[in-house]
Amino acid sequence: MKTWKIVVNGSSSGPTGPVMVSSQLANLTVAPQFVTLAFQAASVEQGKDVDLAVTVNKAVDFPGEATVTLIGLPNKVTTDVQKITKDTADLVFHIKTDKVSPAGNHANLFCQLVITQNGEPIVHNLGTGQLRIDVPLPPKPNAPGCRAGAEARGRRARPGPRRPAQAAQPARKAAARERRAGQGGAEITNRE
Repeated sequence: MKTWKIVVNGSSSGPTGPVMVSSQLANLTVAPQFVTLAFQAASVEQGKDVDLAVTVNKAVDFPGEATVTLIGLPNKVTTDVQKITKDTADLVFHIKTDKVSPAGNHANLFCQLVITQNGEPIVHNLGTGQLRIDVPLPPKPNAPGCRAGAEARGRRARPGPRRPAQAAQPARKAAARERRAGQGGAEITNRE
C-alpha cells in the first residue's frame, strides 16, 4: 500500500543484433479499494422484473460519480448502468427477464465499478451476487377463470344462470310450509 516506481522494457532481436528500449519511470500507487459491495439475493419468474439491492460501503472518498455495471447476467436478462457518489449507501438494479431467460440459480454476478481520478479510469470488480430465475407454475385446473381446466372436464368455463328448478326450489319450500301451517295450526319446519 504505497507508491512504486515502475518501468516498461521492450527488446527485439534484429539483423544487426538485439535492440532494447525502455519507458521513463512512472508512479504506480497500490491503494485500498474505494468501496466494497454486499449483494442481496433476488428471485424472479421468467418474463417478470425484480429489483436487486446492493449495499455500498465506502472505504475511501472519491471525486465525482462512479459508474456501476452489473456483470454476469444470463441470456435475455437486462438492467441499466447505475451511478454512485461517495455518499451513496444503497444501490438498486431493476432487472428485466424474458419468457425464455434460462431458469436456474445464477451465482456469478459482480459489479464493475469505474472511478475516474486524475483523468484516469480506475476499475474495480467487486462482490458476488446471486439471481434465481424460476419457471412460472402452470395455472391450476380448478382456479377461477381457468378455461382450460373446465373445458377439459367437459363443463362450461363460466357458470351460467340458475336452472328454473333450482331457482324455484326456495319458493316451493315456503309454499309447503304455509300449507302445513294452515292445516295443523302450527308451523312444521322441514329439516334440511
